[in-house]
Amino acid sequence: MPLSECFTRAKAAGFDAMELSIGRDIALDISRDEAKRIGDAAHKAGIRIATIWLAGPLHATPLNASDPAVRARGIDAIRKAITIATGLHCDAI
Repeated sequence: MPLSECFTRAKAAGFDAMELSIGRDIALDISRDEAKRIGDAAHKAGIRIATIWLAGPLHATPLNASDPAVRARGIDAIRKAITIATGLHCDAI
């Protein structure tokens, strides 16, 4: 279901905030404009995006990998998540 509907249903069920998962709920390569549209939809529904969860992408590119290229991709995923969180008006990563 679209995230805008999830926000509306969550609010109707009595929730004030949600956590979104990068990889499951939001693609890691989402644009900042699309993240802003999602954040605006949450705000319109009365839902605060409290956190985003980056575990999926980091599982594939762990920061403790022995390969420096894998670690670099993990760092890039964190940078992208920060950009996404900014667009979503997210409280925390």
